[in-house]
Amino acid sequence: MTTTEPVTELLNDVKALDFTARAELFAASQEELHALARRHMAGQRERNTWQTTALLNEAYLRMCSGRGGDALDIEHFMNLTSRVMRQILVDHARLRGAAKRGGGTRRVALDSIVDEYESRTNQELVEVSAGLDRLAKQDPETVRFVQLHFFGGLTQHEAATVLGWSERTARRRWNVAKLFLLRELAQ
Repeated sequence: MTTTEPVTELLNDVKALDFTARAELFAASQEELHALARRHMAGQRERNTWQTTALLNEAYLRMCSGRGGDALDIEHFMNLTSRVMRQILVDHARLRGAAKRGGGTRRVALDSIVDEYESRTNQELVEVSAGLDRLAKQDPETVRFVQLHFFGGLTQHEAATVLGWSERTARRRWNVAKLFLLRELAQ
């Protein structure tokens, strides 16, 4: 977006329950949202039945149904949308995993998930998401960073900039998240 002023006005209208403002907000931020959806889809396996536009449309529908109406600014709106997209993919993975259930679970090293995002199985995505939900209860700021970096496709530096952190803080928080998730996945 070239200017955030119209988007800020739309966010205020959305907060005031102006339902047409939601559609205008999504239209005004269409390019950024489509890029966000592409980053989420880039890590999916080829067999995933979701397409970028379908993910964006589903996120729009979910946010119009009550989620995302309380965004404070455009960065917060994009973060909420990213979280909704992540949840859509996790829900989809759970449904696919439920259909294939019956085998034993396997332990997964966190580094292999980070390094091999494309080869992640549906169960691994569900486990990482569940671990992030537990971490959010203790440290929601670190989870925001992980979402921006890991799921949103931003570099650590870009995610740190969005959150107003130093690179050292970002590295420390990333290590905390990896250790927490490694412990959670090992259980």
